[in-house]
Amino acid sequence: MDVDRGRQETHSVREKKESNRQAKRLSGYSAGVLICFFLVASHLLWRSGECVGCGQVGEVASSMVLAPAGPLNVPPPDSTAVSSSFLERYPFKATLWLGIYSHIGNYWYTHYFYTVLKASYSMPSFRLNDVPLPLYFATYFYFSTYHVLSNLLLRRVCTGYAPSFFRSLFSVCLVVSLSNFTAFTESTTISSFPSYSFEDRYMAMTVGSAFYGIYFLVSFPAFFRFDEWEKARLSLYQTGMDSLGAGTLILIMLETVRHSLRIPLTIKGKAYRW
Repeated sequence: MDVDRGRQETHSVREKKESNRQAKRLSGYSAGVLICFFLVASHLLWRSGECVGCGQVGEVASSMVLAPAGPLNVPPPDSTAVSSSFLERYPFKATLWLGIYSHIGNYWYTHYFYTVLKASYSMPSFRLNDVPLPLYFATYFYFSTYHVLSNLLLRRVCTGYAPSFFRSLFSVCLVVSLSNFTAFTESTTISSFPSYSFEDRYMAMTVGSAFYGIYFLVSFPAFFRFDEWEKARLSLYQTGMDSLGAGTLILIMLETVRHSLRIPLTIKGKAYRW
């Protein structure tokens, strides 16, 4: 009797895991398609110049409309997330994680591009720490897209291969290549934005892409693991602290690269400019 009961429980656990895996894949693909749609829509809107020509309030409004579309549809790790309180559900915590990360990236990291790559934004807009306010919201759904897709790939590796040294090595190589590919792709596509310019476009495509890729070397694995496994699930407070920790690590790495290039960091402008 005990043996039969044990077999039934084992079978039930396996069925639950397989069901959760299928739910992850389905929700992940759905989220990826939806977010990619908003990403393409935003790219066409900004490239057309309509957003730039609609005034400061219009720029902020257009970016705010698209911003929430991404993180709220990040695939939940399993079906147990539905039964928890709203503040402890995966979509809300993913939104918090990406929100903190995106804000740090705009408020602080952008000045490394101003200093190292001599980049500049000429768009007339409200500014927070000399960064156009619409970019805070635009970064939100761009990062949502990147991290949903990276989650799908990393989850496929973790569920498709048994734990081993080679799986870990493959995961590291995947994160490195995906980070550089993401950074280079965005650097290439954003170059068509009329209000964004560099002094040296070649340096922006090479050094700039490697510089930008540092963001994702940290954030892709950090965002993937923070609520992926039930035993390692984080609370809302821990999620916020985890995102702040990832942001600090990226800042340290950016500082290390800047020091190696012997380029002084200068942060100009007012905290707020309306």
